[in-house]
Amino acid sequence: MPIGMTKRLRILKRDGGCCFYCGRQLHTDFPEELTNTMSRAHPGMESYLHMDHVHPQRDGGWHDEDNLVASCRACNSSKGSKSMEEYRAYLERQHPVVRAIAALKLVLNLVDLPQDDDFFDAIELLEARDTRIVFPGETYRNAMSEKEGVSE
Repeated sequence: MPIGMTKRLRILKRDGGCCFYCGRQLHTDFPEELTNTMSRAHPGMESYLHMDHVHPQRDGGWHDEDNLVASCRACNSSKGSKSMEEYRAYLERQHPVVRAIAALKLVLNLVDLPQDDDFFDAIELLEARDTRIVFPGETYRNAMSEKEGVSE
């Protein structure tokens, strides 16, 4: 069952007009005649705004607004049918610091290097870096929740 335009726009507004995963500003100026239709033909729908299921459909995720986030095409394609935590772990493995640590450790295991303190210091310095992935949409939602809590 397709996700209606009205629901898409509510989710886009809820997510601050940005992709939940990368923070890219998404297309929002749809022609008035399309705002209450399920038209997939409008180039703005297919090219810019996508809906992603936080809990993937393959695992029983529904089209509930709580399970949908605004997403750009690139992030939606990259995430695919991964869960949020699987996608976060995938992105963390791609982080340049994480890859550098893995490469240095591989070199250490493959090549008989002298026990050089600088080499181990470099690994220690890289491992101290925070490589956790926090999606912009999470930051935005937390800020909105705090704002709502203050105004009550």
